[in-house]
Amino acid sequence: MNAGDFQNSDPALTIRTASGSTVTYNNSGQPADVIEIEAAPADITISLEGPRHRIYTIDQDMTDQDDVLALYTYNWGADLVIPASSVAVQVDAASRVTAVINPSVNGKPPVWADPTPLSIPAGGYVLVARDSSYANPTSQKYLAANFEPGDTVKLRKNNLVVLVKDLVDLSGPISRLSLNNYAMYTETKPEAVLSGTISNMEDPAEIEFTVNGTVVPVEAGGAFRYSYVLNQGINYLNLIVKKSGEEQDSKDLVIFGRPGFASDKKVILWVDQAANARKLQSSENVRDFVKKAADNGTTSIVFDVKGVEGFASYKKNTLTGRPYVSEIKAPVKAGSNPDLDLLEEFVRYSREFCLDIHAAVNIFAEGSIAFNEFAILNDHLDWEERVYNSADNGQIMRQRESAKQGAVAFINPSNEEARQFQLRTIEEVIQNYDIDGVVLDRARYDNETSDFSDLTKGKFESFVQEKGKTLQNWPGDVLRYENKVRVNGPLIHEWWEFRSKTIKSFTTEVKALADSYEGSKGKPVQVSAYVGSWFESYYLNGVHWGSTEFRYDSRLGMKDEDVYRPGYYESGYIENLDFIMIGAYQTTGPEVERHITLGNIVINGEKPLYTGIALTNVPDPALQREILQAGLDNTHGLMLFDASQVNWPITNAALRDLPYVKDYQLGVSLPNQTESFLEGSYYDVNVIENNIDVLTDSFGYSTGNNRFGVEAVIDSSGKVISVPNKTKAMNEDWSNPDETNSVIPKGGFVVSAKDLSGVGTKRQLIANSFETGDAVRSAVLSGFLAYEGVRTGDDNLDIEGQVKVLGPGNAEVYVNGRTAKIKKDGSFTGEVDLKVGVNAVTVTVKVDGFKTNEKKFDIIRDENVAESV
Repeated sequence: MNAGDFQNSDPALTIRTASGSTVTYNNSGQPADVIEIEAAPADITISLEGPRHRIYTIDQDMTDQDDVLALYTYNWGADLVIPASSVAVQVDAASRVTAVINPSVNGKPPVWADPTPLSIPAGGYVLVARDSSYANPTSQKYLAANFEPGDTVKLRKNNLVVLVKDLVDLSGPISRLSLNNYAMYTETKPEAVLSGTISNMEDPAEIEFTVNGTVVPVEAGGAFRYSYVLNQGINYLNLIVKKSGEEQDSKDLVIFGRPGFASDKKVILWVDQAANARKLQSSENVRDFVKKAADNGTTSIVFDVKGVEGFASYKKNTLTGRPYVSEIKAPVKAGSNPDLDLLEEFVRYSREFCLDIHAAVNIFAEGSIAFNEFAILNDHLDWEERVYNSADNGQIMRQRESAKQGAVAFINPSNEEARQFQLRTIEEVIQNYDIDGVVLDRARYDNETSDFSDLTKGKFESFVQEKGKTLQNWPGDVLRYENKVRVNGPLIHEWWEFRSKTIKSFTTEVKALADSYEGSKGKPVQVSAYVGSWFESYYLNGVHWGSTEFRYDSRLGMKDEDVYRPGYYESGYIENLDFIMIGAYQTTGPEVERHITLGNIVINGEKPLYTGIALTNVPDPALQREILQAGLDNTHGLMLFDASQVNWPITNAALRDLPYVKDYQLGVSLPNQTESFLEGSYYDVNVIENNIDVLTDSFGYSTGNNRFGVEAVIDSSGKVISVPNKTKAMNEDWSNPDETNSVIPKGGFVVSAKDLSGVGTKRQLIANSFETGDAVRSAVLSGFLAYEGVRTGDDNLDIEGQVKVLGPGNAEVYVNGRTAKIKKDGSFTGEVDLKVGVNAVTVTVKVDGFKTNEKKFDIIRDENVAESV
């Protein structure tokens, strides 16, 4: 099938609403220059990105307007007065929140202050939200609930992270430097080609442009192109524009040079326990799974043998007695085959298809708080982390008793009994299975609030005594909270070093254990780790996953430079690994390139590094191709996270650096419309944003959409049983939205939609199309030849294709009104009569009598053409 087979013939669609009126939607246009503010993530170990909100105006008077989020810079003036009914956030030049006017406290509406003067920081900005009410719209609530002093926030333009000076000229018409290069990237060629333009030059003779002191020629129009010879490793470049000897603009570039980098790359597929175990009910299921991975370019499997809940995906638990994954009770994860040893099956078929197999262990995670699932933790309450959290009013609490618990229960890395149990978990896997290595996942503390147990206090006290210091006030000597903001104590640097060295010591023990089996196994058992790429804040999790030779440099753009002291450098643990995988979960090319490069710098090129890609974050085929190629170009290969999120046709094309061509058309019937159907985007894949998708129970337990999507949930009888956020979308009122991570009914499906920020077209389309009680069907058309424009001399032609019903129902296919013959596998053939000239052909799919899909094309009968199609 060619690329044009299933394009929309008409982007406009008219829908009859529940009230009987009609609404026409046109999807052909997209908004330009969407400016957004992004709050700090609630938990960076779960999500790299915080909630976003669109900024509607910059430096404009909004005195008489409501329902707006505005940004003000120093161009507006030195200060402004925040009205009593508004919420404001002050952000400094380093993108840190310095003040919040009228904040939300514990989720409650603000206690509104009198009109408040607020200065606009030089190089920074102030955000002001004015709404007609606090509940609706949501700009005030967004600022009040998501920003706190000390947070680091981001501005985005069309999804890319920018600085405020990229949005507003803060210094008047000076000469500005614009670069085509990313601010931080890895280069595998001996030279880096720098290019861009200099604006507002006026007289080119007055301009001097230098790169690390070397003058670079600039064309009359301001364009430049310059080849810079790289050193192997880190290269810091300072680009400066001067006008008549005075500096106008400057930029820093960080380039990691890897000339002649190896072209032989690995593609590692991560198989998460929770997302995949219950789908693999038989040995044949596992074989098909592994074969498909191998056929699509996978070279290695990482199989999750101990999930966050503490259950094992293997049955030979000779040293720990860990319960098997089939004992999970949470509905979203329950249902694994108790008689199938999943690890044994994965080893068997990985060998058959010549793939490496590594066993991943969630090291210091021993329970799911979100799903109330704990394999062993309730029998070892002394292992559970004790947290010191601002939400607990100064008390140290067991993690699950804290007012801010998180999603995963962690155990204390300083607890020797707990550590030994984790080592025995690793050892029983190495002993009993022919694996190639073990992967350390979540080998860290939960976050900065842990662990503050008496046991840890005693070990930390001994640690600082060896440095000639005394712990006098616990936990205040480490940190305390003032107005819920962390304030570091006098021993904070020793604390960061102590925690990081605690984790390093564990990796040393794992490496020694794995090496001890080399003789009996007749081969090395590799040790690797999966970590977050956001090294700049990973110290809060008690981890330095880099080289002991790494040294901080302000040009790396990392905050909290005070962390990087001699003792902390010593805690780098890359020396204990055979390779490392970093989760580059960012969603744009520049951000992924930056974190790949930071990873290369931090590990000093000492061990192989693989780029971990969260496929759910890059569902768009073009974006996925860009991101995967960045990982392949600049590291030793990729780790795809996770197998349940892979859409192999899209990912296969991305791995081969080819454009993806969708080879099917997705359709959904429209209630009470016999001659129309809704054309969707994708089915059974995570491609939600800016699309309308259909998800069946083959996709998984639930859809994964967020609270700002709209979904129609259809059960196994074909009836709509709920439409989350229907009224929110129809009324454009998104206060208190419903949860749209809908459970997918077995035998049914969900029509799921989510728009780009600031757009509501697709959500409104689903909201206005479906009501509870409606009968709905869905089907996929595929397998067509490229019939459009075909010439034939025959007076009739067999049209062939494939139909697949999603959810309930039986399909009928009609070709120009005639019933086509359908086989059990869904392939069909329908005959069409042809007259001389152009013949319009319509292939229509009906499921249980509902029009569900349709394809139109033209075939030309030309009597001068002898051949048949």
